[in-house]
Amino acid sequence: MGRIASPWSRGLEIAVHIGGQRPHHPAKVSNYFQLEPEVAGGLGSDSILDTSVHPPIVSKLHYEFDGPPADDLLETSPCYIVTHRLAVAIQSSGVTGFEFADLTVSMSEQYVDLYGDDELPHFRWLKPVGSAGIDDVGYADRRLVVSERALAVFRECTFSNCDVLPWTKPL
Repeated sequence: MGRIASPWSRGLEIAVHIGGQRPHHPAKVSNYFQLEPEVAGGLGSDSILDTSVHPPIVSKLHYEFDGPPADDLLETSPCYIVTHRLAVAIQSSGVTGFEFADLTVSMSEQYVDLYGDDELPHFRWLKPVGSAGIDDVGYADRRLVVSERALAVFRECTFSNCDVLPWTKPL
């Protein structure tokens, strides 16, 4: 389909069919973004990692908080966790390329000394299993990569301490 650029066309669109074929309309190209979430703690002592590979493969995640979480998406390399609220939003959105798993959360001594031992929100482990640049959620270059659609879902929740950078799929 093309647009005729003449003063008398006034924006009329003309479809040109060659050999009886319908014009090709490429799928909308989605922009992708690299996320650098807030870090409110780190891997706890009950985490199980295979460090023979890089990044390490985590088979059991224990996230130990050193400070109160401000956002619904948090990171401790190479893992991401989300609040129950964000997990529900992601699951109901139709976003692709992720799995959720359970994890253990705890508060460090420093956390308790500074902030008390009030209950933390419920968290889920967000595992990116999609292909970055194809699925809505993926992992590339040791970073969480999300589509515009996924980013919109993340932004429905508290997301003020996460750096969002453009991401381009390597050639």
